[in-house]
Amino acid sequence: LHEVMRLDYLAEAIPSTWISITGAYLGILLGGRLRAMENGVIHSEPWVEDWSKVDRIAVDRKSRWYELSMRQMELLCKHADKFVIRLPDFHGVSDALCSIRGGTNLAFDIYDRPDKIQWACGKVVAAWKEAWDEAHTVLSKVQPGSCIWLGMWHPGRLEVIQEDFADNLSVDQYREHFLPHDRLFCQHVDRTVFHLHTTMMRYQE
Repeated sequence: LHEVMRLDYLAEAIPSTWISITGAYLGILLGGRLRAMENGVIHSEPWVEDWSKVDRIAVDRKSRWYELSMRQMELLCKHADKFVIRLPDFHGVSDALCSIRGGTNLAFDIYDRPDKIQWACGKVVAAWKEAWDEAHTVLSKVQPGSCIWLGMWHPGRLEVIQEDFADNLSVDQYREHFLPHDRLFCQHVDRTVFHLHTTMMRYQE
């Protein structure tokens, strides 16, 4: 709260703040454990070692991170007269899977277990919709519209999709394995922004 209040907001910048436990927020809601890297970045520790032993992927409401994030949002709502509250950084389907499976394992799964990739993507999209709706419901009690972590506001339901893991894939691989599922979530909201960076600029096509 101190940080957002001490900043200057110029031009069309919106005074806003958010809960920021980690990037790929959806990954920790699916049961991931947090790990701090040497560079200070916090990641979700993968927990899927063997797909044959996994029969459920869903939001873990008993997770301390789920409970903490909901409490933080409710706390921010008490100060909604001072700033806009941004939605958490959910990222996208492939990043959520990377959080729970690990980047190297998920890369091999593209070739060795495409059937599991499709099954898991379906579960992740369902969890994504559920978690997004819960966060939006909490925030909509004190403010209209939606504000994403980029600081952009929309009068309706707005979300930003970011697929860092897809940076390792060809355009065709992303189009085959993950784009259909990202599109399913896009249909769940009114507007979406796709956060492109580094070599992901090639996805503009």
